[in-house]
Amino acid sequence: MAGVLYFLRPTPTVARWIFALQLTAAAVWVLYCLTSMFATYLTWGQWIAWEEPRVRASFHVLWFSLACLALVLWMRHPRFAAVVNIVVAGGVLLIVKGASIVRHPLNPVGESTSSAYQLTYLTLVLICVAGATLFAAWLANRNWLAPEITALTPENQ
Repeated sequence: MAGVLYFLRPTPTVARWIFALQLTAAAVWVLYCLTSMFATYLTWGQWIAWEEPRVRASFHVLWFSLACLALVLWMRHPRFAAVVNIVVAGGVLLIVKGASIVRHPLNPVGESTSSAYQLTYLTLVLICVAGATLFAAWLANRNWLAPEITALTPENQ
């Protein structure tokens, strides 16, 4: 919820992080959708299992987050980006929580009796989080998303 942080501390550094985190989140979700298509094909023999509500929810999150990212990049205003950040977080939560389950088990990793499977999953999640964090930091430090925000102060926003 970096958007909330911006309203508590409206600095150019936090603003750069808002832009960077939104782009990073969208990139991670695109990669998730692509890799899940491969896993779906291996598991169920089809690339996209449209009859599975969680799959449909994933694609709703994808188009919603990409549309919001496009608006943020078009507007290039930190306050607007902070509001959109909050809206996207809430929207994603509603979309994902509202998806029921047809074929996919609720918690296949957590309910697995294989500790190796659980450890592998945890390791992959940590690698993805570390990679996303490094990517977001790289974007925030490069400041190419919205270079004009470095001149912003709370008085001229």
